Amino acid sequence: MAMTTSIHGGSKLSLAHNRRLILGEPHVDYTKSHTNVVLERHDRHQFYKQIFGEAIEEYNKKQVRKDREIDVYDSKGNISGEKIVGWVRRSKGKEREFLVAFGHSNDLYDDDVKKKLLLEYYENFVERNPNLRVMDAVIHMDEAQPHMHIVVVPVAETARGVGLKVSMDAALAEQQGITFDRSMKKKKGNPFFLKFRDQELEVAKRVLKKNNIPFAEGDKRKVHLSTSEYKKIMSTLSMLEAKNEELTEVVDGLKTEIKIADRELNSKKRTIEKLTYEVSDLELERSLFTESRESVIQFSELMRRMQRHYGEIVVEAAEDLLMTFRRLWEDSVSPLDIVKTLGNKALNWVHEIKNSRDVVEQDEWER
Repeated sequence: MAMTTSIHGGSKLSLAHNRRLILGEPHVDYTKSHTNVVLERHDRHQFYKQIFGEAIEEYNKKQVRKDREIDVYDSKGNISGEKIVGWVRRSKGKEREFLVAFGHSNDLYDDDVKKKLLLEYYENFVERNPNLRVMDAVIHMDEAQPHMHIVVVPVAETARGVGLKVSMDAALAEQQGITFDRSMKKKKGNPFFLKFRDQELEVAKRVLKKNNIPFAEGDKRKVHLSTSEYKKIMSTLSMLEAKNEELTEVVDGLKTEIKIADRELNSKKRTIEKLTYEVSDLELERSLFTESRESVIQFSELMRRMQRHYGEIVVEAAEDLLMTFRRLWEDSVSPLDIVKTLGNKALNWVHEIKNSRDVVEQDEWER
């Protein structure tokens, strides 16, 4: 399984967190804190004194005027590391932090493998980065994912003042053999940090290759989150996940209601289609009945007119047809069958009437 590598610049340095001087952090398992690996640990004041003490003394000796000296001495006239730190702070210099990690908390590699990779990565860090003076370096094994904090004081030479200054960009530019120019930072991204990160990423890739682990590209995020930022994001993420679960339940409920409504709608559609067919059949029957009724009425009227000419046989035919109609109707015979039956009967009666007319005309002729 391939493994990602992350090398980020920390957004908010906390030596107290790195050195486990803060208790009660929810993401720290303090029962495992004894497994953390301390690689470098220096007192801040002594560390700054070691870097700048001699340079400041040489600078002060060259000053003719007392007020141009840098006041970094304690009450006994000795150089004070605390005052050096204050002097650096006033010149806007500060330590910087890098965080390095291999893999992620949900991969298949155990913590000991990741610790081994981090140790191998750090072996030549100081030699690779001579301008980044390591004040504190520790591997944390007591959080969700093993990772390493490297806190450095970035130091570069300068032609002004004591000859040294604290500047991350200048320190990286100097060790990369680049003449420092602030205008270079106006380009997209910080070219000094990007080159440093690419260099360190290549080291991480070699470490993985040495251990027969394939490398996988990560998200290339440039800034690591501080503990407080991480807590805020995780808290927000937790709320969003809870809200997502709530909305998922609502959506699932709505989907169920929609399915039920669809079934009911389809059932009603089928009922409407059935009723439509039934209404159509009833309309047809009513039309046929109306036509039959009109036909019978017309036939009866015809019979009454013919009665004057053909006598009692017409009356008999009319009564027979009317009785037949009533009987068929009461027996719920379909209108179509009623029409057929009445038509056949009427045809028979026509023949009877015709024969009767012929007989009457013959008698009249003989008379």
